Amino acid sequence: MSMSSSERDELSKFDEDTLGNKLYQSLCGEEIKYLIILDDIWVDVWSNLHRYFPENQSGSRILFTTWFQKTGFQASNKSIVYKLRFLTDDECWKLLQMKVFDDVSCPLELVDIGMKIARNCDGLPLAVVVIAAVLADMKKNKTKWEEVAESLSSHISKDNSCIKILDLSYNYLPMHLKPCFLYFGAFEEDTEISIQKLISLWVAEGFVQKLKQKNSNDVSYGYLTDLISRGLVLIGKRRSGGAVKTCYIHDLLHEMCLTIADNHNFMKVIKE
Repeated sequence: MSMSSSERDELSKFDEDTLGNKLYQSLCGEEIKYLIILDDIWVDVWSNLHRYFPENQSGSRILFTTWFQKTGFQASNKSIVYKLRFLTDDECWKLLQMKVFDDVSCPLELVDIGMKIARNCDGLPLAVVVIAAVLADMKKNKTKWEEVAESLSSHISKDNSCIKILDLSYNYLPMHLKPCFLYFGAFEEDTEISIQKLISLWVAEGFVQKLKQKNSNDVSYGYLTDLISRGLVLIGKRRSGGAVKTCYIHDLLHEMCLTIADNHNFMKVIKE
């Protein structure tokens, strides 16, 4: 299915419900098979959209990306959730080169320091893309790139588009998870945090809600699991039974925690 620019202009005049009903009608019918691709879907968005896609048993499929694993599981009882992995160091380096140099080869003198920068992105595509934009706008010399490598998180955190994306992920957190996430800023960068220690501190700070038939440790672990499923907290080590033993956050997210915490007078971290 495709449409002309005039058809798109005509459709833009309709309100959301009318447009949704027109979409539903166009997809109905046993002979119609469709593939819908939606990017960056949030929980409340999908709850409003799903009624406009008929389940016509014709083999149609809907593919969407989301920050929230829970959204995928809630989409349908037939959902198949594919959790994207982090990039390898080689993949980070290939992506960095592509974004900085396009089809031109990276100068030999920049290869080693470039690979170091790519490794320091810790497999996070967003970090690679943001830092590549910084490198693309500066002189291609080893001294400048070494400066970037030494202060990677600060270069990334100054990028407005990156901050907007990260702020959005924070703003969509439920209220009970916001202080728990910001508290990660109290720990040093690149530190694996003991889950037992983290939970004890959350409870002591009064961040954990009291729920009937659940103790504070179970509630806290549920909070942590939710933050992990949203991609904001990374698993360090697991216990033999599979439970999370340690966790940490990406340097970029650590910088965001400090910035938001300071802006909201949540806490002030004094660095030596």
